[in-house]
Amino acid sequence: MAALVFIAAATLVPHPERVALVEQTPIWCLVCGDLGMVDVLCNVALFMPLGAGLALLGVRRRQAIALGALLSFSIELAQYVAIIGRDASLSDLITNTIGTTLGAILADSWRAWIFPSRSTARVLAPATALIWLAQVALTGAAVRPALPNTVYWGQRAADLGQFDTFPGRLLDARIGTANLPGHRLTNSAEVRNQLLSGEMVTAVAEPAGLTKGIAPLASIFDDEQREIVVLAQWKDDLLFRLRARAIDFELRPPAIRLPGVFHNTTGRTVTAAGGVRDNRLIIEANGPTGRRSRVLPLSAQWGWSLLLPFDYAFGPEAGWVSAFWVGCWLWLVSFWLQRTGIKPLRGGALLLLLLLLGLVAIPALFNERATIAECCVGVVAAVLGWRLSSTLRAA
Repeated sequence: MAALVFIAAATLVPHPERVALVEQTPIWCLVCGDLGMVDVLCNVALFMPLGAGLALLGVRRRQAIALGALLSFSIELAQYVAIIGRDASLSDLITNTIGTTLGAILADSWRAWIFPSRSTARVLAPATALIWLAQVALTGAAVRPALPNTVYWGQRAADLGQFDTFPGRLLDARIGTANLPGHRLTNSAEVRNQLLSGEMVTAVAEPAGLTKGIAPLASIFDDEQREIVVLAQWKDDLLFRLRARAIDFELRPPAIRLPGVFHNTTGRTVTAAGGVRDNRLIIEANGPTGRRSRVLPLSAQWGWSLLLPFDYAFGPEAGWVSAFWVGCWLWLVSFWLQRTGIKPLRGGALLLLLLLLGLVAIPALFNERATIAECCVGVVAAVLGWRLSSTLRAA
């Protein structure tokens, strides 16, 4: 029942503001849009609890899969015929059915995951370790800036369909010291090099209240309507986002926010800036409450953020969420490694090697590094995973 309620909330709510975007998505599309891979993975995850619930109720696997496929088809039909702003597609039907199937399989085999035999654990532990290392490498590459060498168009507080509109008045917009015009840029290659070399995008504005969504102050898109950079107001926060390699993987690119920049600033001048310099996301603001800034080094441990199905920008919580993400992986590896029957000293050495690879060696390939919190949480999670597995074995 919980799975059905969650599915209904995620798929049946109208979104009139997305009508124009939906019209651009063909119904036969399999991996659609800039965030196509995110949509695929989220659609799979959305129906996994349904498949698991049906399996735990005793429904046969084929019947559970058929019910999941029928429900997905009904939702896609409703989206196509009656629900405004929802994009029905063949991709959703396929991925939802795959999610139901995986959920049913996992529920049927839950004992093998919690109480694996030695032979099963010898597959699970190294497989999970390799998957973690692979996603660390993928994330390390995905978070780095990657700007196409195309024709760029400047936007000054523009009214763009996928964004909210800035309600105040934009006084100035620049890249470095050069003016950012609101039309086709004649020096696109130079602007691209400036952004990659760390030049800041700056906007001076007089806000007129809070926004509901992301409202660009200064932005750049290219002639293929691809987002290059956005400096924006988001409710009362300042947001900065520069196109990253994640978009090439159809994942969500990293963004940074500075909380409370636009709080009680109506009619007062705010100067905002953002950029990527020396592998660090930088965001700054100067307004009625004084000068504020945040610097966030790019991290190979941001894999969790690439998969989010909603707009997100790194706030103060990002470091601890990344540490928790690392901990979950190390907990799983350690839990299953203990079930292999390996001696504690040897197992500890292997876990230490894994930590060095995932938190030091692989990030260093991209000039990135793990934080102290990620290292500490990784060690603690590995110890807890080992102890829990040992306790369950003894029981």
